Amino acid sequence: MPTTPFVAPSNIEWRRGDSPMAALKPSMGITTNTAIFDVTGHPAMSLPVGFAPSSEDPNVMLPVVMKLVGGLWQEKKILNAAGAWEEANDWREIGVRHETVEKLPVKL
Repeated sequence: MPTTPFVAPSNIEWRRGDSPMAALKPSMGITTNTAIFDVTGHPAMSLPVGFAPSSEDPNVMLPVVMKLVGGLWQEKKILNAAGAWEEANDWREIGVRHETVEKLPVKL
């Protein structure tokens, strides 16, 4: 499952006089896919799986992350699954157009 249910919103300009809720509104619901596991106690982890173009600007590449969730007391299973995925895939290259790598804010 995706870690967040939607693409990260753009930073909005918070102007003096705006309510705090106006600044928070674009990210409301962003923890929908993660909060339940805080309550149930299921082991869960987020794993980087590549990059995808922003819906607002296809020249901006955003990280894509998947959520691995295990049964109760099955931390070892999700750690093994994550390790196997990382050994088989280079998430830094998935979906990245090589000309955009130099523009990323993080050195790969």
